[in-house]
Amino acid sequence: EDLPKREPGEGEEVPYDLDENKKAIVFYFDRHVNGRQVDFYADGEYLFSAVVSKKGKVKVSKETDIGKQLAQLLREGKEVLVKV
Repeated sequence: EDLPKREPGEGEEVPYDLDENKKAIVFYFDRHVNGRQVDFYADGEYLFSAVVSKKGKVKVSKETDIGKQLAQLLREGKEVLVKV
């Protein structure tokens, strides 16, 4: 199921912690966003949407297209913005 896409100006920015290992990029969020849809942006461009898990995580496999793109953006030092 496709989640609705929002424009970068919409929504409230939410802070996150980031962990990267060989297989995945993991975003950790505060409890108040658990179970909610969040939208990811880099350089003002929409990347993807995901639902935050009950444990406050969004895990993106580096084997997926979006995971490869995210890893590249992070290597380039781009800021990844997350909005709820």
